[in-house]
Amino acid sequence: MLRYLIALFLTVSLALLPVPRASANLAPAVALADAVEWLRGQQRADGGFAGLSGESDPSTTADAVYALVAAGIPVESVTAEGKSPLDFLLTQVESYGSTVGGAAKLALAAMAAGVDPRQFGGVDLIARIQAAYDEQTGLYDPQLFTNAYALMAVAIATFDREPHVPPAAIEAVLSRQTPDGSWAWDGSTDPGAGDSNTTAIIIQALIAAGLPRDHQAIVAGLDYLRSTQAVDGSFAYQPGTEPLVGDANSTALAVQAILAAGDDPNSSNWHYALDALTRFQNPSGALRWRDDAPDDNLLATLQAIPALAWRVLPVLYSDVPPLGWAQPDELAGDP
Repeated sequence: MLRYLIALFLTVSLALLPVPRASANLAPAVALADAVEWLRGQQRADGGFAGLSGESDPSTTADAVYALVAAGIPVESVTAEGKSPLDFLLTQVESYGSTVGGAAKLALAAMAAGVDPRQFGGVDLIARIQAAYDEQTGLYDPQLFTNAYALMAVAIATFDREPHVPPAAIEAVLSRQTPDGSWAWDGSTDPGAGDSNTTAIIIQALIAAGLPRDHQAIVAGLDYLRSTQAVDGSFAYQPGTEPLVGDANSTALAVQAILAAGDDPNSSNWHYALDALTRFQNPSGALRWRDDAPDDNLLATLQAIPALAWRVLPVLYSDVPPLGWAQPDELAGDP
């Protein structure tokens, strides 16, 4: 009964968001409540969440922060042996935060929790990202998937100050869009190189950086995503194989891109993609990656939770741009 009350609360809350809803469908809200309950049971003793190695991993833990905040759960309230996900991430700043991708994911996790990314564990993560900007290429990182995280982090952290995202950084991403509307993770513009995951994350990054939702590049990107949608409403990594076989990760990212563009992913126009995402859920509450890989999958679950919560990247602790940040010594307080 409790999970249905939680689901009903989530459904009512989500209905208040300024996005058209096709119906008062409880399925995504119930799936969200069950997925979050399962996720909380996966936390390790150091506060982190495991990566592919089985050990606590900063990238996975950052994703967990996004998921928890998207579901409306204060990160500091999720602890194992007294340690929260942020406590674990603070131990990873010098190592994981030394790369552009690591600094970007840590910065986005900090901002999701309402913590200043310029003073995270004594490190200015935004300065690290900005220092990596290549004026010749217009990129923070040559891998476009990683570059998208960097673009989002800089855009949100500098919305009220200068320097903001350089216009050339947006143009650099636009110039690497392939003719079919997609983007490839490595920046290739060869036919067929693009994929739904990179395209979806870039759509979210460009909109976060200020590109209009109706920009032709966004429209073309959404058209490409439509070409990767299977008949059951799920999304595949790439088109080209028939029948298309969708997976939870690609479906969740596509749902977020559709939301970022201001459309309703659970409408007939998108073949009820959010409902399709719920069908990847196992009885445990976790999501599987694909039907032919039926095991509970932490990464698939982490990707799905923000989409089920009707939230896009970057996830923030409030729906309004942050006007101030908690300091590192305030991590134990409310965001």
